[in-house]
Amino acid sequence: MNNVNIIGNITKDIELKYTQNNKAVVTVSIAVNEGYGENQKTYFIDVQVWEKQAENLQKYCGKGSKIAVSGKLIQQTWEHEGKNKSKVLVQAFNIMFLDSKKEEQQTPTEAKAVNEESDPFQDFGKSHEEELDNLDLPF
Repeated sequence: MNNVNIIGNITKDIELKYTQNNKAVVTVSIAVNEGYGENQKTYFIDVQVWEKQAENLQKYCGKGSKIAVSGKLIQQTWEHEGKNKSKVLVQAFNIMFLDSKKEEQQTPTEAKAVNEESDPFQDFGKSHEEELDNLDLPF
């Protein structure tokens, strides 16, 4: 079984690239925190994202964005200066954006709509002109 699920924050600006076959790909590093207080550790994990998910990640997220990743571990190998190198990273199956679209990327209309929608209880407790009649009650 090879299955990885992590939540973390993107550590750098996202750089979208395309392969020779015109497939979109992004490799991002995310900071994943474990524990709390003095025992808290942060792990920096590279995540590879392909095609439409890569394009959406670049479009809607940036440095500091919180994402959830489901994927599998893969090992990349290459040669550098006559030495074999390798690294393990997560190849994403599914990415969930856990932050709303960055405010600096929003138009003023989008920002207003997000702020209005973000509080589902904004009318809670306000007095209403409408009063119930005893005939409206089911008992």
